[in-house]
Amino acid sequence: MVLGICLMLPVMTAVTEASLITPYSGMKPDKESTAADKPAMTVAANSSNSSKENSKAGVAETEPASYVIRVGLNTGVARADASMSTAYRIINPANGKVVAELEANELAQISADLSGLAVNGASAGCDEVRLVPARKNDGLVSFNNTKYHGTLVFRRSGSYINVINEVDLDDYLKGVVPSEMNQAWPAEALKAQSVAARTFALYSRNQHISDGYDVCNTIHCQYYEGLKGEADTATAAVLETKGYVMTKDTRPICAAFHSSSGGMTENSENVWGRYQPYLRSVADDDSESPYHDWRVTASANEIEKMLVSAGYRIGPLKSINMDPGKKGRSESGRVVEVLFKGTDGTAIVDGVKLRSIFGLKSTMFSIRVQRSAVNSKESLANSRNGKSMPTAASSLQLTGAEGELVILEGHGFGHGLGMAQYGAKAMADKGAKWQDILNHYYTDIVISKYY
Repeated sequence: MVLGICLMLPVMTAVTEASLITPYSGMKPDKESTAADKPAMTVAANSSNSSKENSKAGVAETEPASYVIRVGLNTGVARADASMSTAYRIINPANGKVVAELEANELAQISADLSGLAVNGASAGCDEVRLVPARKNDGLVSFNNTKYHGTLVFRRSGSYINVINEVDLDDYLKGVVPSEMNQAWPAEALKAQSVAARTFALYSRNQHISDGYDVCNTIHCQYYEGLKGEADTATAAVLETKGYVMTKDTRPICAAFHSSSGGMTENSENVWGRYQPYLRSVADDDSESPYHDWRVTASANEIEKMLVSAGYRIGPLKSINMDPGKKGRSESGRVVEVLFKGTDGTAIVDGVKLRSIFGLKSTMFSIRVQRSAVNSKESLANSRNGKSMPTAASSLQLTGAEGELVILEGHGFGHGLGMAQYGAKAMADKGAKWQDILNHYYTDIVISKYY
């Protein structure tokens, strides 16, 4: 879900990011999916064409199948070491020719130059090789000392290699869900996360097609650690929701999700500039989130340096206006744009970019100026309605006096689109089922048995 790259000076303070929750997950995909983009289908499971509606759960039943997804594990490596837990072969997938035969757990070293791939120093005579079991379709593959379900594909790119894990979608999700949501959370929250992650994976297919795979294994798409990342609770959630996907007009939706909403999710056009009918702002219980309230503090000089590092050279900072042209905030209370005025010019920065520049948890924030450590009189710029913080004039003046600080106080963690993970936990804690959770965060969608 590119994720915000934080440009933050060491003196600024903010809460560190949770290790088990990636709040940026659900990035803006590079393209819209189309019905023609269906991923590779494997074992067909049920030939019934009947369709059933479960009005209570909001779930439609459709014909099942199974899907394989291609996950980029590494790109541009000079050498790759791999093995399989059973006796295996390395083949040229273009013609099925066996390039090498190896015993269980025997290491294969794949390298590349401009003429093609080599396996254990011997030319493979091709630009792509695949690991397959020698006798039956079982065993785990290993790359960089990490085990994976499915198989491994090594594809030459110039004189380097792209390493790809071709894996059953649900085996992939077993490694994704516990990396995206705390495995100790309620089962219904984990099920909601499983369906959101499955839907997002199907929507995101071919995002990295130029490199030969569908999704990468980082938070750019969804974080994936293979078997190392699996947990029993998350695996159960994946299997209990097997095949269920959220769709709009029969297509998987862009099932964005984030860590903490701050009390309100956001409309897609206010983050990505594109309207999505299912990514609408809704109220959310964010009260138990450790990111419900946060603060970042910096001097005016530090703010100026961060703006310069982002290309805004406006000189020493004189004022901050959080409502330039009356477009300062979205309906959910997130910052749309901020006007910075310096001695050498002005800069209007949109909220999403400002979040990246300042290393903020979200765009739901206010700014106040603290005049000195002794004098606690402060000015506050345009805080969110409905919060306990006071509101004041939208423009702040800076004097440059010693001890003057710019304080940014906000709520939530992530882009604010789609499912808020802490809100999903709160709903599950109160007895909501996974279908209820998803129908709350994604507007007018159908939850269907996609395969």
